[in-house]
Amino acid sequence: MLGLLLARQDIPVVLLESHVDFDRDFRGDTVFPSVLDVMYELGLIDKLMNIPHTKISKLRMQTPKGTIALADYSRLRIRFPHVTILPQPNFISLLVEEAKQYPHFQVLMGAQVDGLIEESGQVCGVRYRGQNGRGEVRAQLTVGADGRFSRVRKLAGLEPKLAEPTMDILWTRLSRKPSDPDLATVIQSDKGILSVSPRPDVWQLGYPIPKGGYARVRERGLEALRRSIAGIAPLFEDRVDEIKDWKHISVFSIQAYCLKRWYAPGVLLIGDSAHAMSPIAGAGINLAVQDAVTASNILGEKLKANDVQLVDMARIQRERTLPVKLIQGHQQKLQKRLVEPLEKEGTPPNLPVMMRVFFSIPFLRDIPMKVLSFGLRPVHIKA
Repeated sequence: MLGLLLARQDIPVVLLESHVDFDRDFRGDTVFPSVLDVMYELGLIDKLMNIPHTKISKLRMQTPKGTIALADYSRLRIRFPHVTILPQPNFISLLVEEAKQYPHFQVLMGAQVDGLIEESGQVCGVRYRGQNGRGEVRAQLTVGADGRFSRVRKLAGLEPKLAEPTMDILWTRLSRKPSDPDLATVIQSDKGILSVSPRPDVWQLGYPIPKGGYARVRERGLEALRRSIAGIAPLFEDRVDEIKDWKHISVFSIQAYCLKRWYAPGVLLIGDSAHAMSPIAGAGINLAVQDAVTASNILGEKLKANDVQLVDMARIQRERTLPVKLIQGHQQKLQKRLVEPLEKEGTPPNLPVMMRVFFSIPFLRDIPMKVLSFGLRPVHIKA
């Protein structure tokens, strides 16, 4: 996204992608209204909507004491009153193909960064291993947008201080039938917890487990896991046998952090490189896109003038830190409520009365939904 936004301003951009293609198993494919607004401003919303997708306007939680409405985007007066779920590889490919139309944009696939070029205490590019051997790219600014295990971040010495994670999530997918309901929900029962979200042709399931508990799940066996999923969500009882092997299960270790400093001379970190999010509520992509738009707005003219200063990158971090921390705090509270029943097997989940009351009042429920979608204020493209 940042590469596209800068290329549109006639700023030379080289995008290094470590993989040879985008066709791999992404889990982050929840696109919030804020990102849809950005795509609308870019004139790409029709192309995005041509990608097979599902639209979710309501999110519910099913508990032993009844169903709770967590979110209802149809209540908001916004251009796109829904969350869109679409494959992230298709989304990225669309952005890259659009960026290729600009003469100042270049993408190198299968290029893995293995060093920073430094001169007089300033990073001025990267060294990489590519499909045709080693190479280097010199630049006035190197942006690390390479995720929670960022190589650029490590090379720049900006590693985060990690908090002790509290749980892991097992991801899997099951077939989706035409007769299935079109809804996203979190199911809490005395048999466990399951997040359920619809993709165009499959259901994506998230099965939280205590931190480090995967070995115990493996020890119990795949059949026990299948029975547990079916017990939580009887809708899937007739298809849990589709989980035929442990390779159909992906383990995601939840780790959230926000770097104390997102930048160094010649280097800027955005997205998960700067602030990894919990997958709860699916806000990661949206915050990353908002980072990219903010960086483009602030740095565009500075890059043209070859005058990017540390104060400019500090401004990006300053504008983005509060929305990130607010959402991380919201995620941590929800995560705590999920973890408590997991740590004591057989203990029924118990959502606090105050939380039930909060979500039962629509205008109160709208507040975290707006912050989750747009931050404290919407981010728009300036150029």
